[in-house]
Amino acid sequence: MRKSWADAKSQLGAYSSLENAKKACKTGYSVFDNSGRVVYTVAEKTSTKGTKITLNNATLYASSTAKTGTKKSGTFYLYDGQVVNGRMRITNSAANCGKAPAGNYVTGWINQKDI
Repeated sequence: MRKSWADAKSQLGAYSSLENAKKACKTGYSVFDNSGRVVYTVAEKTSTKGTKITLNNATLYASSTAKTGTKKSGTFYLYDGQVVNGRMRITNSAANCGKAPAGNYVTGWINQKDI
């Protein structure tokens, strides 16, 4: 498991079981076979305006600084891709991304780590 076959220094481990390697693989890394071919990759998460995301019991906040929120699940879209205080604005429709005024189109804020 490495970032690339040529980058031996990035290697995190070597596994005899493909399933175990897949479970241990981190974002930005790939699992390679003995000949250097990629057999599995965990892609970087994208956080640009309009990115479709699926929430599973994630906390939705009213603002970037709110202390409490409500749990939400479902499909949403990143409103503008901007991170404020570790949170991002989401909306319930791809057509709403970036529309102004934001208060009319933003569903709420989620922690960036929940994306």
